[in-house]
Amino acid sequence: MDKKSILWAIVVLIISVVIIFYKFNQIPADLTRDEVEFTRLALSLSGEPYAPYSPLATGHSTLYFYLILASFKLFGVTSFALRLPSALFGILSPVVFYAIIKQIFPKKFSILSANWRTHISIPLALLLVFLLVTQRWYFNFARFSFEVTFLLFLELFDMLNDFCKFLLKRKRGERNLIIHNIFI
Repeated sequence: MDKKSILWAIVVLIISVVIIFYKFNQIPADLTRDEVEFTRLALSLSGEPYAPYSPLATGHSTLYFYLILASFKLFGVTSFALRLPSALFGILSPVVFYAIIKQIFPKKFSILSANWRTHISIPLALLLVFLLVTQRWYFNFARFSFEVTFLLFLELFDMLNDFCKFLLKRKRGERNLIIHNIFI
């Protein structure tokens, strides 16, 4: 990546942080019923051997709930600690999405200024990421303690990994196949 791409990735990160963490503890004010159940599930995993599934998970794997448990151990059992993992992955996913889109659409989008002599060039990837982050569903999932942003991050990261290998024409080895399958 060149310096401008890194700068734009930092801009994406800043936009994500501002949108997701603006009044983080105030919007939404109350926990949902699912979040209360997620808290119970995460706390039930404490001190137990690793369990990939739990009867309390209602079909969810427990990896995300171990992240919530780690957040509880760092920050205490609070709504902030409950929602922090989702928010962190809500910030990281747009950066990975930017890297993917940047490789697919390397050109910039030009906007003519009022005097028609100058134009502003913005990477198309930045506009698409901004569209993603400002979607209501994305904002809500990153603000609540739902695992959607975590799963999206894993999928996007795996796509980026596969896309980079395709561009570099490398063959996937066993180690990469294991990482690929874990992320999927």
